[in-house]
Amino acid sequence: MSDDKQTPAILVVDCDATDLRMFQEILKHSCKVYAAPSGERAMTFLGNHTPDLILIDAEMLEMSEYDLIKRIKEEPRLSSIPLLFLTAQKRHEKEERVFQRGATDYILKPISKNTVLARVNLNVELENYRRRLDTLISEETGRLSRTQDSMLDMLANTSSRRSGGTAGRPDRTAAYTRVILEGLANRDNRAYSIPPVHREYMIRASKLRDIGKMHVADGILLKPGKLTGEEFAEIKKHAALGATMIDGAAKSLGDDPSFLPAAREIAMTHHEWWNGSGYPGGLAGDAIPISGRVTALSDMYESLTSNRPYRDAMTHGEAVSVIYGETGTHFDPKMMELLDYIFPKFAEISGAP
Repeated sequence: MSDDKQTPAILVVDCDATDLRMFQEILKHSCKVYAAPSGERAMTFLGNHTPDLILIDAEMLEMSEYDLIKRIKEEPRLSSIPLLFLTAQKRHEKEERVFQRGATDYILKPISKNTVLARVNLNVELENYRRRLDTLISEETGRLSRTQDSMLDMLANTSSRRSGGTAGRPDRTAAYTRVILEGLANRDNRAYSIPPVHREYMIRASKLRDIGKMHVADGILLKPGKLTGEEFAEIKKHAALGATMIDGAAKSLGDDPSFLPAAREIAMTHHEWWNGSGYPGGLAGDAIPISGRVTALSDMYESLTSNRPYRDAMTHGEAVSVIYGETGTHFDPKMMELLDYIFPKFAEISGAP
């Protein structure tokens, strides 16, 4: 309702006329004082306004102060507003109850001008400081996130180019991964329920699935013909190598709760097959993390519809046919139930004929 350059606004709830006049007189030079004669009227006021502080009389009649505090704290827009309560006597049990519910301070009757000014000004200043801090944290978090995304894209694109791909491959793979995860989110299956924040980690992490190929020789990565058994064995090492690279980054960052654990998991498992014939661990079925199963599908479609050193890109229809044919062997059958949903979206992203 106000910012640092404006007069703070205070809502006084269910005070008698004498107390209200005293508050208005004491605060007339520093605050705008609004009055609500009951808890219900206070909630009506708060539906349209966001004051800087709320002062609640502890002797409310129509709605107990406990219920009002609870309703305010349950509303995200209001939850951080400082709550002061006015009480006629110091009762420790009442104090504990209101503080447990989120009140920040109290004022004892009879009202003292100096006490009111000190308590109100202190709580308003603390709230203004919190808001400024939240703004600074949000801005800094945004800058760090943009820097992180830039570095992530640089690594992913470098890896893609080294293996004969283009700078767009990581972004397309991430887009396919998003489509699959959105499809899973709409399914009534708890085993495939992934919290939104973890979905975002998996989408970003999918860009680093092939980061380990940076350690594979160019002569193998860019070979135009069929690989020998020894060459394919070298290629397969990229999964574990990628996981090791990400482990190194995670150790240098300490206990990083962001997308690095998802990136390691994807790098390590996106070439595992549902029937256990994949690599590097020969995992099968549900032993393969969902992140690996999802990225296996998005990576396969991207690979099939892109030009590779050893073959030209397939059409969308050709890629779809190959993927359908590997249901239950390469890909999770439950995930393949989404194909009618995801393939039209894949086509839009890839632009494949």
